[in-house]
Amino acid sequence: MFTLKDYQQQALDYLSDYFQLVNQFEEADLPDTNSAAMAFNQITGSTMGRSLPYNAIEGLQEIPYVCIRIPTGGGKTFVAAHAVGETTEELLGRDRSVVLWLVPTNTILEQTIDALRDRSNPYRKALEKETPSVRVLNAQEALQVNQTTLDTTTTVIVSTIQSFRVSDTDGRKVYEDSGDLMSHFNGLRPEQEKYLDSFDDGTPKKSLANVLRLHHPIVIVDEAHNARTDLSFETLKRFAPSSIIEFTATPDLEDHPSNVLYSASAAELKAEDMIKLPIELTVKEQWRELLGLAYAERKRLESVAEEERNETGEYIRPVMLIKAESNRGDDSLTPDVVAEALKEDYQVSEEEIAIEYKDHDDLDGVDIEDPSCDIRYIITVQKLAEGWDCPFAYVLCSVDEMKSTSAIEQITGRVLRMPEVKRKQHDDLNKAYAFAANRKFTDAIEGIRGVLVNNGFERQEVDNLVQPGPENDGGGGSGMGPLFDGNPEEEEEVDIPFEFAPDLGQLDSDTEQKVEVNAEEGKLTFSGEMSEEDRDALTEAFDGDPSAQEQVNQAYQKTATSSDHSEDPPVHQGETIEVPMLAIEQSDLFEPFEETHFLDTGWELSNFTPKLPDYTPTPQTGEKGQIYTTDEGDIRIESIGTVRRQLSMLDEDDDWSVSSLVVWLDRNIPHQDITPQDAHTYLERLVQRYLIEKQGYTLEELVRDKYNLKRAVENRIDEHRQEVRKQAYQSLLFDDGDDASVTVSPELCFQFSEDAVYNSFHDAEYVYKNHFYGPDRIGAMDSGAEVTVARFLDRHASIQYWARNPVHRGFWLQTSTDKFYPDFVCKLNDGRILVVEVKGSDRWQDAEEKRNLGQIWADRSDGDCLFVMVKDSDTDKIDQLLAEETAGSVSKVARRS
Repeated sequence: MFTLKDYQQQALDYLSDYFQLVNQFEEADLPDTNSAAMAFNQITGSTMGRSLPYNAIEGLQEIPYVCIRIPTGGGKTFVAAHAVGETTEELLGRDRSVVLWLVPTNTILEQTIDALRDRSNPYRKALEKETPSVRVLNAQEALQVNQTTLDTTTTVIVSTIQSFRVSDTDGRKVYEDSGDLMSHFNGLRPEQEKYLDSFDDGTPKKSLANVLRLHHPIVIVDEAHNARTDLSFETLKRFAPSSIIEFTATPDLEDHPSNVLYSASAAELKAEDMIKLPIELTVKEQWRELLGLAYAERKRLESVAEEERNETGEYIRPVMLIKAESNRGDDSLTPDVVAEALKEDYQVSEEEIAIEYKDHDDLDGVDIEDPSCDIRYIITVQKLAEGWDCPFAYVLCSVDEMKSTSAIEQITGRVLRMPEVKRKQHDDLNKAYAFAANRKFTDAIEGIRGVLVNNGFERQEVDNLVQPGPENDGGGGSGMGPLFDGNPEEEEEVDIPFEFAPDLGQLDSDTEQKVEVNAEEGKLTFSGEMSEEDRDALTEAFDGDPSAQEQVNQAYQKTATSSDHSEDPPVHQGETIEVPMLAIEQSDLFEPFEETHFLDTGWELSNFTPKLPDYTPTPQTGEKGQIYTTDEGDIRIESIGTVRRQLSMLDEDDDWSVSSLVVWLDRNIPHQDITPQDAHTYLERLVQRYLIEKQGYTLEELVRDKYNLKRAVENRIDEHRQEVRKQAYQSLLFDDGDDASVTVSPELCFQFSEDAVYNSFHDAEYVYKNHFYGPDRIGAMDSGAEVTVARFLDRHASIQYWARNPVHRGFWLQTSTDKFYPDFVCKLNDGRILVVEVKGSDRWQDAEEKRNLGQIWADRSDGDCLFVMVKDSDTDKIDQLLAEETAGSVSKVARRS
């Protein structure tokens, strides 16, 4: 995993955008505002369709505090390592920082330190991407860190939060005075001393805690769900952090709500081949029979893995994790008992078995992925709960009967990771396998689903992530029906209370047979599934009783929901949605029209006039706010801007010239499409002629503000780049000649896959009948207008079925700057495709390019495709388009025949 996956890059992009907004709001110096909160509101408002509330930490209200949610197996640590550089540059405006990296357990601590120190490890490479000089310390080593190290490198101190989390700091090394840290306290300014922890005489303690306060560390909280206590937050306040970034699969949304800036879904992880899904579950009540089935499955998988190796060269040795019982009685299925069963019943050798239980640690120092390793069976109770990752783990077997949904939760996440993070040719190696001792299959499958939710998966996803295995008993069977349908012979009844008795004369005979009215109790009882005709007739019968009409609608939703589980959605009935794409035709071959076709346009930066009209150096004086200690010992930080400006003052910039500043800008601004000489010429003119000679800024001002200057110059260069690209785009796409190079052809189509990759799901009482992936797998809606349009599409007589178009994974059209993913894609009854985009009035004007692009796509499809952009929830526009198209042309089938 050396390159960022799409969802990982998106998480980092959100983080970068958030920090840039924090700085913009801080520099705007708006009265009575919280920059961290405003930025969070704006980011979530634009990405989720609604601004989420910002939950500040008391005492650190203006500190940026956000959470990245990635399910188990999604590479949280890899993203966290990249986040260090993003935060250092975008929030702090520096090329180095101090990082306090907190983990929940000693096991994870050791693995994290080893990975971050190993220069060949992807985590270390991620750290070095933006901050090439890196030093990684444990808490003990940090007690002796010198000032030079912190001044010249990005220093990452990795520790468990337990090492710092105490209510009484006495006796803890991190809070004690130490002569080894003397160098950090020479020449402190009064404004620095006043917020440090001090002795009774006011002399600051030379402690690691105070060193951290001086440097305002970036705090990374790994597996943040383990650090949600009041004491944890009190501990973080002691170090006056510049920011706090949480990484977890299961953020707290209740007691101490996390500010979830970005959330990845299991579907995204699966699409990127990060995890093995679905999980195939087999249930047996007798543990020896269960163990035999699991043994046979692992054996079979090893044969499949051998075939995979012969075809691809990739080595996989499937491993089985066995959850045994702790030693709680004579009949306990302890690891030793299970190991003996493997040896006696299946002739498994001693070398193939490893036990991880209490002081028994057969995995210590073992690289289980080494082809020379013999281990195929690992028996544990709960020691592998977190911090142990082995992509070779394919089979999970719990011989201890699952008495609760958490019975095997501790180690389920260990079988999810995909070897080499790539899909295997043999599909059996793309799944995981679970075996559970239980009397009822339904109980076991609900337990596994609960485990997935607790590992960060959406509740709407888990129904499709767990499948029955070929061998199931105990009354559950292998079918999924009993989980949802109940007793099929029992007809469901729904009571509808009323104020005014219904006019039964409005009901036809079919509907009347399903109802029974009890006038004394004021209720109507409806039996069976309520059809749309039943609903409409009852609504009319209750004319004048709005409350009863609403009860009718709710009854319709309820009975329709229960019946929908027995009907497969179109995707499972062999139906398809194929959408012709905008394409470039070259020598009878079609390829998608995307940015590569106009990015390669040659251009010279030096042809543009070097100006920065919106840039002004940030003043280095006149800081507002303060950082201080209250009488109770709490750290108070009134302004994050103060922290960042103090940080910049710690970095003295001497011996700079115009030439060295130009070189620094050139080195720190990406410009692969510009030659070094061209870039140097432009930058030198910009700094010397424009900023210094024309604007009158001093070299010292520019050097001190070099990070803000870099951002401004980078944005200006990108404006020039976009101008050139837009011209090339317009020339290529909007060619009015007969031989336009961009076309739409059924030769190149986007096909909706069997599994839609949605970041999150739409949850509503309304039951959708015609969604391509079914009513429970609809991508989240960004606004009420989108919900209105979705319901309209679901009911429209001309639409066979429709799909919520997945962002970043669905059908797209290339704009001059990025890919445009319309909201909905519909297949009409006559086979044509209708694409619908919903835009609010506030964004209508900015969407002109997308409207034009959609219309060009439709016009060039030879009538096969239709496009409409709806303002707010104006569904009449869709109706009008479909009516005009139907009236103005014969059906697609007729046109092609």
